[in-house]
Amino acid sequence: MHSQATGRFCTRCGAILDIQTAVRIQNEIESLDRKFSTLLQDEDVQKLLMKKMIEHGIK
Repeated sequence: MHSQATGRFCTRCGAILDIQTAVRIQNEIESLDRKFSTLLQDEDVQKLLMKKMIEHGIK
């Protein structure tokens, strides 16, 4: 099965097929990373995450 010429992702493996989509996704990832970094600076968020990690046995 071949990917469609108009698709943004390969229907077989899911790989990104065009540079515009790759750049858009990279920008979204970077934006989310900045948001999570900001959240992780909050002491209340850190405490909640530590509590949940302990509850789930995550080290």
